[in-house]
Amino acid sequence: MTTQSLNPKHLLRDCFVICKPIYIPLLILSLPGLILSLTNRLFIEAPLLQNGISLAYSILIVPLFAGAAILYIYRYFVQQKIGLVQSLQAMFPKLAQLSLGVILLLLILIPGFVFLVIPGIYLSVRFGFALYAIALENDSAIGGLSRSWELVKGRWWSVFWAELAGSLTFLIPIGLIGLVIGTTLGENAAVSQNLGAVLGFLVSPFVSVYFVLLYLRLRAIEDASSTDAAA
Repeated sequence: MTTQSLNPKHLLRDCFVICKPIYIPLLILSLPGLILSLTNRLFIEAPLLQNGISLAYSILIVPLFAGAAILYIYRYFVQQKIGLVQSLQAMFPKLAQLSLGVILLLLILIPGFVFLVIPGIYLSVRFGFALYAIALENDSAIGGLSRSWELVKGRWWSVFWAELAGSLTFLIPIGLIGLVIGTTLGENAAVSQNLGAVLGFLVSPFVSVYFVLLYLRLRAIEDASSTDAAA
């Protein structure tokens, strides 16, 4: 493989092919996010509780279900299928490191975006595959960050454009659909928020598959480079 493997056109083509048979299971793994989004407004008058729930979700539920989705997609890709329950069970022993990985990412990325946007973007691309390394390669949180940094090394622009193209491919239709429906129903903050949550939920399996494929392509490129160097 070469950097051509990071071509967004090729990634999107493979993404839609792979996602079709596993779309529903991946939707199930995305349900916690949808439930939180739809119920978040119920706690608007209790901001401390609302913030506590959001924090717990971010550092416990997100890593667990994201890791399970990563493993589920990977095992399907390599033709070693695994059930949803088994994929979740496989993440429980790794949950501490996955959660720590999320916390470290937040501590690294938030200052980067708050003070200067460009460093935040750069670091988000370099460290963006940390959870994938933890879930699939049994790395620690620190090891996952280091692994992601090395995978992207020398390929930052290729990865950035692949991530940007993939994200826009899924976000633009959501925006257009939301605009049309929102215009039809009239301006209503609650309706708009819930609509965005549902649309995001429906495309989440494609996003998950796309980024797992990108991670696997980076691993394959690294392996090919190591083989060439050894030869």
